[in-house]
Amino acid sequence: MVQDVRNKMPGGSSKRNVSQITKIARHHSATNSGNAESFASYHTNTLGWSTSGYHEVILRDGTVQKAYADNVITNGVGDHNTGTYHICVVGNSNFTSKQEKAFEERAKAAMERFNLKVSDVLGHNEFADTSRYKHSTNTCPGISMNAVRNKLSGSSGGSSSGSSSSTSSWNNMSNSQKYADATKAISDAGLTVKQYQQRLINAGHNLPRFGADGHFGGETLTATKAFQRTHELSSPSGNFYGRPGPATIKKLREVSSSGKKQVHLPSTANTWRTYKLNVQPVKKNSDWSLTPAAFGGLTYDILDEPYPGVVTINTGRGKRNIFVKGTSATIS
Repeated sequence: MVQDVRNKMPGGSSKRNVSQITKIARHHSATNSGNAESFASYHTNTLGWSTSGYHEVILRDGTVQKAYADNVITNGVGDHNTGTYHICVVGNSNFTSKQEKAFEERAKAAMERFNLKVSDVLGHNEFADTSRYKHSTNTCPGISMNAVRNKLSGSSGGSSSGSSSSTSSWNNMSNSQKYADATKAISDAGLTVKQYQQRLINAGHNLPRFGADGHFGGETLTATKAFQRTHELSSPSGNFYGRPGPATIKKLREVSSSGKKQVHLPSTANTWRTYKLNVQPVKKNSDWSLTPAAFGGLTYDILDEPYPGVVTINTGRGKRNIFVKGTSATIS
C-alpha cells in the first residue's frame, strides 16, 4: 500500500529536473519505529533542515509513505542530494520481509522512472566523502548493499509475486513485445491506440514525429512514461512505466474529460493551417499544417478562444491556433 503524505511534509521548495537523478539511496532509520512525519520533525526541529531527508519511507508492515515528489531535493546524503532519490526503510539493521518486498518494488519503479541501472542503487554509506556526516558514521543502511543489488538483478526468477514480478516481465520484454503488450492493454480498456494517442496529445504529451497514427511505438512509449511521471503513477499501483495499465488509462480519461469542448477536424481535410499564439492568425503567419486526412480525422480539446472563430489546441508542435468558423470543423 502506498500512502501519500506529501501535504504533511515541511519544505520542499528546492526543486530539480528529474533528468538530473542518477542515483537511488537506501537508508535505514536507526530506530525500531517511526514514520515520515516523525522523521521530518526530527530533521527540521532537531537538525534544522528545511526539508526532510527521504522521498519515501517504508514502514515495518511494508506500507510505503510517499513524502516528496520526485523533483523535490531532499536532504538524505550531504553533497549528493540534487542527483539522488532517497528511500528509507524503518528499522535498525533489521527489516521485515514485507519491507524488503516493498523496497524491491519501489527501487524498480524508481529505476524505470529515472532510467537507472542496478549499480545506481547505493547505500547511504557508499556515497563518496560521507564520512564527515554524523549519520553516515553508523552502518546506514544497515544491510549489505551487494545482497540488495543481487536481489534486484535476479528478481525475474525469484519468489516475488504480484506487481514486482509483472514489472520484471515488462522490463525484460523487447521493444516489439512491449508495443504489442501495450496495444493489448489499450484495447482491453476499450480504446483504440489512435484514441489513446490523441488523449496523450490533448493532455500535453506531444507525438511530434508520427502523431496519432494508431501504432504504439517508441514515441508513444516515451509519451506514456512522461504522462505517468507527471501524474506520479507508480509500479506498485499496477502501472509499470511505459505500460498503459488500468490506472494510467483512468487518469488519462480524467485529464482529457475535464469538461472542455473539443474540436473535430474531419478526415476529408488534407491540411489545416496552424498559427503560433504570438501572431495574428492570417495566412502569411501560418507556421505549420495539420493533416487530418492522414489520420482519419483529428480531435483536440479546446484550450482557449483568443479570436472570433479561432480556437487554441495542443498539437504535436505545442499550442497552436486554428480557424474553425466557416470551415468543416465541428465542436462538441
